[in-house]
Amino acid sequence: MAVALFLMMLTVGVYAQTETSTANLDKYTGVYSSSSVPLKFTISKNGNVLFARGTGQATLALVYAGNDVFKNDALKLVIEFNPAKKQFTLKQSGQVFLYIRDPVQRPEPEFIDKDAK
Repeated sequence: MAVALFLMMLTVGVYAQTETSTANLDKYTGVYSSSSVPLKFTISKNGNVLFARGTGQATLALVYAGNDVFKNDALKLVIEFNPAKKQFTLKQSGQVFLYIRDPVQRPEPEFIDKDAK
């Protein structure tokens, strides 16, 4: 049942993202930090879907709501990007946090190849 729910969430994310192109999502991707919360967020994309992953947390599909705003309704999470300032505001459970994109982008590897040299 949990797998079906997860797949349904991804399907909803893909459907809702059809109005945004993969090139438009590039302005949101990166690693973001907050001075008030020790949790970093990695914002990434796969096709026309934007994803958010907090340090040590599961990856979440975000649904485009328009005007640089993305949501995850299951978690009642809203992320409002300001691409010009390279930052976003995260809103959840009545709390608001400002995140700023880190200047040095080091994508985290998806896997470690033990044979890599």
